[in-house]
Amino acid sequence: MHATINHDPEGYIKFITDKIKAAIGDECDPYKAACLNVKSCEAEIEASLEIQKVEHQEGLHVIGAMYHLENGVVDFI
Repeated sequence: MHATINHDPEGYIKFITDKIKAAIGDECDPYKAACLNVKSCEAEIEASLEIQKVEHQEGLHVIGAMYHLENGVVDFI
């Protein structure tokens, strides 16, 4: 998240940070930006026809979450 918010990287990492930047917009708070990125990824996964098929057939649900390395807490978003 730091690279996306504070830098304009080059090379392969730029592909990743450009996608994150599109998800977070102008958000500068790292936690809020990470949550926006999780929501964007969740929506992208949900848009998959294969996921929709499995959700319908098997009751699968895609749920975004943030895992905090420092304390092991998981926040469902």
